[in-house]
Amino acid sequence: KITEACRTALLKSAASSTEKSAATSPRPHILDIACGPGEPATMLAQAMPHAQVVATDYDQNMVDMAEQNAACIAMPNLTFQIADMQDLNQFPSDSFDAVTCCYGIMFPEDKDKAFREIYRVLKPNGSFIATYWTRVLFKELGRKVMEQVLGHSPPPRKANPLFFAEPGMLESMLTKEHLFDDDCIAVQEYSYDFTLSHHTDDDETLRMCFFPMIEKLDELQGWAIARKVFDEHKLEYGDVDANGIYVVRDNFFKMVVATKR
Repeated sequence: KITEACRTALLKSAASSTEKSAATSPRPHILDIACGPGEPATMLAQAMPHAQVVATDYDQNMVDMAEQNAACIAMPNLTFQIADMQDLNQFPSDSFDAVTCCYGIMFPEDKDKAFREIYRVLKPNGSFIATYWTRVLFKELGRKVMEQVLGHSPPPRKANPLFFAEPGMLESMLTKEHLFDDDCIAVQEYSYDFTLSHHTDDDETLRMCFFPMIEKLDELQGWAIARKVFDEHKLEYGDVDANGIYVVRDNFFKMVVATKR
């Protein structure tokens, strides 16, 4: 699920990027990588009916889910494929006006290879538009839970959602090997509130809060401890509004727009 702030930022940048190529490409092509359950590909296809959008993910289950979620809306300009951003060999070079990635660029094992592939499939003057987290408060709460469940500090996760939180790290990787030029990269930071559920005492909130740890908590039968730690510390990371909705405030993400010369 993407936030409204992320949705607005992505759509504005994608529209701006494809407008630049409108003279030579009246039907712009957009590739969405790591689409998960279908965002922002579905949003882009709805908002830009003149564009052809290809939604991809390396996980067949995610592609199936994205296709099912989009099935209720007639969008002939949206297609789905399995694709790994580290190997986009099914797409020719210089074939997309924009490549988008919402909260997924942190996860490929070989990030340099992924960036080379993204650069390769972009047309000249095309843009890579990606969002990535720089601060997610409930991740800290999740770590506190796992410390209690395991009895010690959890080991660092192989897939780190905050991999690019360090200022300048993503920009340095994008300019590596003479891909994108420094003056063709723009980064902007946004803050947002994350609404977890309508009620703080239900299992849905707990599972959303600790989504990356669900399998481990199931395996260790740690949900009772997770509930206890959550109830004790939830107000350190968020608050409950007048409608009983638990909101985690002051989260931050950045959006990068890198344009290929």
